Amino acid sequence: MDGSRRPDAGYRTPSRASFERLARGVVRALPSTLLDAVGSFRIEVDQVPPESDEPILAAFTRGTPGRLVLYRGPVEARAPTREELARLLREIVIVELAAATGEDPSAFD
Repeated sequence: MDGSRRPDAGYRTPSRASFERLARGVVRALPSTLLDAVGSFRIEVDQVPPESDEPILAAFTRGTPGRLVLYRGPVEARAPTREELARLLREIVIVELAAATGEDPSAFD
């Protein structure tokens, strides 16, 4: 799949804004211990990640505020339903934020 096409499989949100709203809802429901450890950060959505040999679903950069970029195309391609998309987004966000704090992601399941 290239960045200009819809995913061949997976649930597709109606718009970038609806994907971002879903992601923000996922973040709001995360454990406060994780959110407190990370501090403030903004959420951004890009359609596709930069070229890489490895699949990239998200990237977190520390800063003031931090920056969490979610790559809509590859994330949606992995989720067959909206519920599965929300579950996958939660998993992705926890992994990224836990890595930024040096925590084990399983501590936040």
